[in-house]
Amino acid sequence: MGRMQKAQRMQVAMTLQLRNETQLDSLLQRLYDPTSPDYRHFLSVEEFTEQFAPTPSDYATAVSYATSHGLTVTSHHANRLVVEVEGAVADIEQAFHVNMQTYQHPTENRTYFAPDVEPSVDAGIAVAGISGLNNYITPRPMSLRHADFNQVQ
Repeated sequence: MGRMQKAQRMQVAMTLQLRNETQLDSLLQRLYDPTSPDYRHFLSVEEFTEQFAPTPSDYATAVSYATSHGLTVTSHHANRLVVEVEGAVADIEQAFHVNMQTYQHPTENRTYFAPDVEPSVDAGIAVAGISGLNNYITPRPMSLRHADFNQVQ
């Protein structure tokens, strides 16, 4: 185990909390209930954003939180669900109250990085989760297929 270099750059995504989750759960049940008048009457992106996405104020607060911790917002999303940011490890650690560590992978000949604790943000920031803080599982192309072991001889 070791520490990540403080100047190393990282990209992470802050997922914001949905609003009106009870109403969203109810709507989802009605959308898939053939006896419901709402059956298959799906919302447009704009309707979903208006009813369930974080408010513009919540989104602005999350953006402000990130930039006040030295992070750069790299992408804005019209549905206000995700704030993508990048910054130095030192700034990531401060913003999300973690220490980034490197570890030896238990089954592969490589190291991976991960935080020492679950990330968190200051009170009042409507963040549901933060992704990109570890690379324990490496991305693989969808075109790679695993062998069907029933057919292997």
